Amino acid sequence: VGQRARRDNTGDLALDGPGFFVLEGDRGLTLTREGAFGLTQNGVLVSGDGRAVQWEGGRGILEWGVGGIKVDANGDVTQDGLPVGRIRIVDVLGADPVEPDETGGYRLRPGSALVASEALVTQGFQERANVQIIDELVELIAAQRAFDSAAHAFRTIDQSYRRLHS
Repeated sequence: VGQRARRDNTGDLALDGPGFFVLEGDRGLTLTREGAFGLTQNGVLVSGDGRAVQWEGGRGILEWGVGGIKVDANGDVTQDGLPVGRIRIVDVLGADPVEPDETGGYRLRPGSALVASEALVTQGFQERANVQIIDELVELIAAQRAFDSAAHAFRTIDQSYRRLHS
């Protein structure tokens, strides 16, 4: 599982384990691990770029402006305690089964197959992808500089200690 950043947003979903959310689009299905979802005024759960999230069976419709949306570890969605449906979460079979698409997600390669995933859903979290690589690089550089400063300080202390005892 990638790193997850905590946010107070019920539309943020992360997957713990192998699997993908399925999005519907003009060019067919897109697989994604990016779980920053929102709700249209028609009650459709959508990705950040407006593609509908696919559900098991019929599409679940949530009531706009009504809170109480809960998503359990299996992807079952309830609103105010009433069942709405289950978000479709899949895994893929095949050698090198997916390829990146133009939307930032993945599409199936020929010969690959979708199967049900055993990944667990965590609501209120969002998986951090490699798109924050610059932030991670800046943190790495800062850690390296702190280490270099501490090493220099220890060398200075060691040299002072040796002068005192010689």
